[in-house]
Amino acid sequence: MLSGGDSLQCLRLLDAITFSMDLDPTKLLEVLLNSSFSDVVSCVTTALFSKERRKSAPSADQGSPAHIFSLEPDKVPPTQPLSPESSREHPTKVLNSCSKQRPSLPSSKRPSSPGAFPERAKRLAAARRRPMGFVMLRRAGEVVEVGLSVLSLKSEDNAVLGRAPSHTTAQRDRVGAAELSLRVRWTSDTGRCVDASPVLLVTRVDNTLDRTEATVYIGSHSHRLQALDFSTGNLRWERVLGGRIESSVAVTRCGGFVVVGCYDGNVYFVCADTGDTHWVFGTGDAVKSCPTADPLSGLIIVGSHDGHIYALDLEDCCCTWKRSCGSGGVFSSPCLHPSQRQLYVATLGGRLLSLNTDTGGILWTHSRKVPFFSSPCCLRSCVCIGSVDGSICGFSHEGDALWHFSTNAPVFSSPCPVPCSANQRLACGSHDGSVYCVDCTAGMLVWRFGTTGRVFSSPLAFDGSAWGCGTLVALCSTDGMLWLLDGENGSLKASLQLPGELFSSPVLWQHSLVVGCRNDLVYCIDIVEQQEQDPAHDHRLE
Repeated sequence: MLSGGDSLQCLRLLDAITFSMDLDPTKLLEVLLNSSFSDVVSCVTTALFSKERRKSAPSADQGSPAHIFSLEPDKVPPTQPLSPESSREHPTKVLNSCSKQRPSLPSSKRPSSPGAFPERAKRLAAARRRPMGFVMLRRAGEVVEVGLSVLSLKSEDNAVLGRAPSHTTAQRDRVGAAELSLRVRWTSDTGRCVDASPVLLVTRVDNTLDRTEATVYIGSHSHRLQALDFSTGNLRWERVLGGRIESSVAVTRCGGFVVVGCYDGNVYFVCADTGDTHWVFGTGDAVKSCPTADPLSGLIIVGSHDGHIYALDLEDCCCTWKRSCGSGGVFSSPCLHPSQRQLYVATLGGRLLSLNTDTGGILWTHSRKVPFFSSPCCLRSCVCIGSVDGSICGFSHEGDALWHFSTNAPVFSSPCPVPCSANQRLACGSHDGSVYCVDCTAGMLVWRFGTTGRVFSSPLAFDGSAWGCGTLVALCSTDGMLWLLDGENGSLKASLQLPGELFSSPVLWQHSLVVGCRNDLVYCIDIVEQQEQDPAHDHRLE
């Protein structure tokens, strides 16, 4: 647990307990993931005694005793619009890199609005004045661009994905593709292991992306949220929050705030430029899910281990709606289909839900007997997700099962779209040590690459024309290896050994990858050309 935990060992312990004692695993998994050993013992003991009492109790039509404890999943209630009663106004704590202080959290909860707190109104007004928009880059290749008054999602923007100008790539074709290597540019110490994935905020300073300012936002198990200069790694600001941070941040539609979940059950809205607290919203349990920003409504959507999805309104500092997911907490990140206004959510209770983005109403559900740690991936034709039963599945946006692809071990990794001119493809890792490229039209294997460790985090696919390649895929294995592959055939292009386990997912801007490591450091790694590639073993499997 001190090194961040191991979800696979948790599942093995869960299987052993539930098999030997014949217990329902849904709520026990939550206790194993979030509580102490004594809490686990208490949960199992209570469940066993409750089970024995139920066996000896009279049937319901004879007047059974009152229900005391149950591991059965709750029924899904209707969507609950909320008042802002769950919001909190926190004191600002902006700390330097050597500070060990932690902000105290007031126990009272007050209704809040920008008008009630003048400082909030000032921060919102300043955010609206950001002149040239921004680009946000997150794990699994998620790219959101907001510029001036034009709002769009761009997953294949040449400039956003680091593509070099056409005159550069025209000087060589794929036959003359450069040999590549990975070199560390800078590191930043977070004070404890980093499981969260970085997010890059690239701010325009003119009408093009020729002049930009890029910032890396990342949290760690030290409770610290850092903002780092992408070019140098210098610390711009640091916040110490109320608990561990495993969630990646989201950037609000205005670009002025970053949002992150925390083990203390809170969702923090802080100023992107200064780290000042704008608003803190409290949920009922740890927040490990990465928030998602709806580019149309501006709502921030996030899951919690309390089993709910929340839609949070930055403007009014309130919760617009929340939805109980029925069983199990929400570990993975919500996935948004903006044009169809559908939101996809997966739970540790084994449910995949499609919700109406604007109301939280359930459109359809799919249930399995195993938990989902993987986050859904939304493509044009389908939504895909990995499962700890070793499968990667594709569903239509109407909820029909389209295909099923099997790996040889549990899948904790989240699928990533792979740009391809012919068909839609995705890349996804497995605990069998491989990353798979799958054709999303029929669920057929395109290629498979075997790493030297397990693949927990999400791969990243991006345009490689700056290096004379087509598509490149970057991924991490838990033994500390960073891999760079040819996205067309899975062949190895470069690799780098880092001195710690890797559970973080890499992101890219220009020619550099950023990733967190369990040796407490955040790494910025340049993808560079070399005259001759060093001899290396090709781990690609046919």
